[in-house]
Amino acid sequence: MLFGGGLYSGQSAPQGMNELWDWDGTVWSLVPANNPPPTLVVQNGTLNNALYETLAYDGRRDRLVVSGRMLYPRRTTIPVFGAGTWEWSASTGWQEVLTTGYEAYNLVYDERRSRCIAVGPWGSGVRAYEWSGTGAWTIGAVSPFQGGCRVLTYDSRRGRTLFAVPNGDYWAYVPTNPATVDLHRTGCAAGGTVPTILPTEPWTRPWLGETYSIAVSPLPANLAMLTAGFGDQQHGQQPLPMDLTPLGMPGCMLNITPETTVLLTGNNSRATANLPVPNTASLLGQHLFQQALVLAPGANAAGLVVSDSVRAVVGRLN
Repeated sequence: MLFGGGLYSGQSAPQGMNELWDWDGTVWSLVPANNPPPTLVVQNGTLNNALYETLAYDGRRDRLVVSGRMLYPRRTTIPVFGAGTWEWSASTGWQEVLTTGYEAYNLVYDERRSRCIAVGPWGSGVRAYEWSGTGAWTIGAVSPFQGGCRVLTYDSRRGRTLFAVPNGDYWAYVPTNPATVDLHRTGCAAGGTVPTILPTEPWTRPWLGETYSIAVSPLPANLAMLTAGFGDQQHGQQPLPMDLTPLGMPGCMLNITPETTVLLTGNNSRATANLPVPNTASLLGQHLFQQALVLAPGANAAGLVVSDSVRAVVGRLN
């Protein structure tokens, strides 16, 4: 979807636009909308043009997020304040959620931390701003460079915001204490496919004070035993990984110390598990290993296989 922008003419300030357009892969269509963000805003007794050049999709809340900025009557004057933060959804239309915004030319959605990231303004004092969908915008970090941010994008694979600056350098804005879930060691296959453990959503990682939610799939018989532990070096007197061939599971390895187990029943070959993470500072950076024992009739003599194992690290959102 596309929203906002402005019409430029000579040295006058651009005329802001507040139309929302949808692209279906073939044609653009104008989306009817009531109460869109205004293109003229009174600030300090002066009528100013409002320009909306930023748009991000908040996948967790299913909203489009727009943060505007105001311009004085002539382009030769640097814009210095925001024009509010707005949201749009198909069910509720446009709503102003904050009367403040920031003079930022770019906006992205950090899906792992479920918050919008804006970088701006031009000149000195460039900084990152964050908004989680509640409360006010907060300052995430002050940039070490000057001159503004020309290009901003989110790297979903590595969970970081990347941007380019006028001198040609590229920078990454990353959380100080990220919550991660990474492949630890491989499992064994049932019907040619190795079961995996993945977060149910990009944001359901092990953050302090949040819920760590994972999905195990595929499950040939919709049944699995999820094991978890804090170690991956030894189980009893046996070093890890431990070969499970003597148990009728050739090619399968126990990769973690199974300190706790949870029975999972699935649906459509997929099961989920939720683990609330206490908001306790001592847990920050704690490693948790997980692997699933999956019922797979006919896969081997035991009728069982094991999933890939994962290493989860507890992080902090702020």
